[in-house]
Amino acid sequence: MTIQNNQNEPKDGKPLSVAKEDSSHWWRDHYCLEDIVTLIVFWILAVVVFTQFFSRYVLNDPFGWTEEVARYLLICVGFLGATVGVRRNTHIFVEVFYRYLPKKIAAFLKSVVDIIRVIFFTTLCYFAIAMMPVMKSQKMTAIPVPVNVIYGVVLFALVIMTLRSIVFAWQRFRGQVVAD
Repeated sequence: MTIQNNQNEPKDGKPLSVAKEDSSHWWRDHYCLEDIVTLIVFWILAVVVFTQFFSRYVLNDPFGWTEEVARYLLICVGFLGATVGVRRNTHIFVEVFYRYLPKKIAAFLKSVVDIIRVIFFTTLCYFAIAMMPVMKSQKMTAIPVPVNVIYGVVLFALVIMTLRSIVFAWQRFRGQVVAD
């Protein structure tokens, strides 16, 4: 039986040196503010749903506020999670057209899609801003929090998506590599 040497081991017997910058801050390359905020809101949602489950099935006396709060937190997670998809440029799209088109036409269509995406997110920002004063007077049913707080989170997510889309459109316009 022979033991094969690992190819990653150095030949001189000294241990591999790993730069501390790379290993201690690996998350900076992969995660941004929207990832952290989404994760926090998601775990708050998980705690609220578990509280709802526990109070309903273990205590046989469900808390009235958990269902409504969970619903609004799910909306927040959806919009905040969408910011992650926009940042990574991983939202679904019909790729079959780009495969069979000439590269110049495909690049032009990608630019058109970028512009439409910016217009779409900007329009949604406008409507979210318009709805916030209207919803200021409405309170949630179970807890005394204005509904426009949820619209504020949605607006925050839409602004981030708009800014990221503008950056992608600008990078594509300048000929820089944009993840497709």
